[in-house]
Amino acid sequence: MKAAFVLLAFVLLQIQESSAQNYWEHKVGVNYSYLGKSENEATPGLVYGLEKGWQLNEHLYLSSAALVLIHYGTLLNETRQQEDIWPLRIIVRHINISYRVAYIGIPFYLRYKLDFSKSLSLYLESGPQFNLCIYSGGFEHLIKRKVFLRDKIKSYPFSTRFEYGNESRTIRRNSGFSLNIGLGTRFHHFDLEFLYSYPFNRIYNVGNLVIDEKMYAFSILLGYRIN
Repeated sequence: MKAAFVLLAFVLLQIQESSAQNYWEHKVGVNYSYLGKSENEATPGLVYGLEKGWQLNEHLYLSSAALVLIHYGTLLNETRQQEDIWPLRIIVRHINISYRVAYIGIPFYLRYKLDFSKSLSLYLESGPQFNLCIYSGGFEHLIKRKVFLRDKIKSYPFSTRFEYGNESRTIRRNSGFSLNIGLGTRFHHFDLEFLYSYPFNRIYNVGNLVIDEKMYAFSILLGYRIN
């Protein structure tokens, strides 16, 4: 009987020590999103959220979070599009599409942590993330448009160029999954984390064009841990 009480006390002590390592953490940071198959200019976006972590053993943690992810970027589409309006032919030479999307991200990470001291540690984490799209929009700007007569009309060479822009919204919002891989360091209550996101979701119908490409993201996050 005495041995049972000793064993119970030992188990409760272990649970208490383990739960003491559980934590809540506020995170804020920036991200750079880009589409993989096209040239584009990355613009800093924003990340904010709250993370909860559970200690499994001395080195392993399981964590989840609720993050608000805002992505900005400009797609440089060089593909020429031809449209015949007899007797004219219109060719779009260059298009810029600025996209703005926002997600609620719910990641699940398995984290491996190495402690160098009581206040300094290094960790590697990876896991899936569900992305729920809550807003999607875009601005399309035709940089150059060239209008000229059909080639077969040789006696009337005519050429002009002009620029204009028009605003439009994405037609479709889509949600999906991504796989995140992160490397970070903790110093006292602060975390500095570098996170790469490989997407399984895509952006569709930006402006008047169908962009069937994956959006990758690289994030830098600063967290404050509450044990």
